[in-house]
Amino acid sequence: MNWKLSGNAEINMAAESGNARAAFGQQVLDYVFCKETGKSEEDKAKYAQRIYAKIRAGKKLTPAELDFLSRTDPIMYAKALRAQMMRQALENRLKACRSKQEAEAAYQLAMSSISEKDPDREMLTAALTDAYKEFKESGEYERLPEKTEKEENRNSNGIEMPIGEVQYIVNGNGYQETYKETEKESSFFAQT
Repeated sequence: MNWKLSGNAEINMAAESGNARAAFGQQVLDYVFCKETGKSEEDKAKYAQRIYAKIRAGKKLTPAELDFLSRTDPIMYAKALRAQMMRQALENRLKACRSKQEAEAAYQLAMSSISEKDPDREMLTAALTDAYKEFKESGEYERLPEKTEKEENRNSNGIEMPIGEVQYIVNGNGYQETYKETEKESSFFAQT
């Protein structure tokens, strides 16, 4: 194979197969886009520590940081990817919320989905907390009402109460609860 670099930075390849050309092209691309090339081991360690600190704080990682982790620490990469996915799922749910109360419930549900025994609990909690904090600081959160009309029409058991209708419910103690909705909620208990 003959590799020549012409004056205008074009690579003239005289190769017998296209595979050799592709391999050389990939090496050139890897060298050009590899940010760790030329960095000392100390610089790489500092970069890795900054990424780990970001993960512990629950911050979003850039694609370059995720790429670095995938090449240098595959286990931490998997953990960070899991945290990023849970964070993204919470962010999507928060964007769909119609009230501040609903946003709080979405956050609490996401937090309760993390097991007490999960070894990555702190990292996942930090990611979800950071996502909720960013949402609360955004203008989207401020525009939301405290409660929606549907939430205001729920009784203490969480059952939606249409105005003007009577509902009979047997509670956990075996008592029947009767609700008749007008402008004010009223209820009474009768033993069965």
